[in-house]
Amino acid sequence: MKKIWAEHLQRHVIVGACKTPDPHAPMLRMHRFALAGTAPPSPASCDYSEPAMSVIRDEEGNDAVGDCVIAEDAHTIAVLTGNNGKLYTYTKDQTLTDYSAIAGYVPGDTSTDQGTDPITALNYRLSKGYADGSRDLGYLQVDAASQDEVKFAISAFGNLKIWCGLPDAWINPFPSRDGFVWDEDVSDPQNGHCIGSCGYNSPRIVGANSDGVQVMTWGLIGTVTWRALAKHCTPAGGGGMATRVNPDWLNTAIGKTPSGFNWHDLLNAFDVLGGSLPLPPSPGPSPEPPVPSGPPTLAQAQAAVDARVMGAFPLLSHQQAVTLANAGLASLRGWTP
Repeated sequence: MKKIWAEHLQRHVIVGACKTPDPHAPMLRMHRFALAGTAPPSPASCDYSEPAMSVIRDEEGNDAVGDCVIAEDAHTIAVLTGNNGKLYTYTKDQTLTDYSAIAGYVPGDTSTDQGTDPITALNYRLSKGYADGSRDLGYLQVDAASQDEVKFAISAFGNLKIWCGLPDAWINPFPSRDGFVWDEDVSDPQNGHCIGSCGYNSPRIVGANSDGVQVMTWGLIGTVTWRALAKHCTPAGGGGMATRVNPDWLNTAIGKTPSGFNWHDLLNAFDVLGGSLPLPPSPGPSPEPPVPSGPPTLAQAQAAVDARVMGAFPLLSHQQAVTLANAGLASLRGWTP
């Protein structure tokens, strides 16, 4: 591990604490959509960062120790809870407590500050969970070379855990403000680092530098370009990424996630794409509207459209929505297109 001066923090940060997982370790993979055949197009851009910014700005101890893998977890929990109006703010002490439990770090003993690998942390969160009491139900490895997979993972599940050996060009000079861009270069395994993402192609914070995945690290948000992601964040490139399913993502008051899924559909999408989670009961399709006795009214036409669209997959392309709407209208007796 190495310490590098961070101008925006006026102190050092730690680089090189993320260990490369065993590429042969068993790990569920998200299937390509061409094989799954059911995933709809994702939004052109996505950004869940705003409600969690107060936590994203916190390095969560990664300015003093090599807990980048755990700091990413703290940022992600903030994203999941913040987007439901119940922001959970990990403290530095809580993050370091998790670092101790996962990696054996003993505060004050620098010899135990050895970093950890992301898969060890992911597996820990399945059994032991987080400081807010939640626990991941599962995770899937995402193919960094597939923009469709990456976009769907972020837009549907609200998170992406990313790791790689940072090229020297990414940290020399060191990022000093939001909007930095990390493009393809030469990876350095000695610069192993873990970062998180909850957005892509979003100019809200990074401005014009938004073509790629927005990443959270060292209190900043920048962009890893699509080509850099494909080169550096695959197992072949010495990196990887995974998305998690966590109950914090469900807004229990409305029964849906910020991405628009009910819980059954979200877990079903996870299973279709490679997971194996038990499904809760399906809420079932919306009831068909009554058949009008005379020419249908506007309200009846809207009800017929709602019945078809609301019973479908939560993320629809324009054409899919039009097809469902037309089918709903066609079910009305007396409706003339």
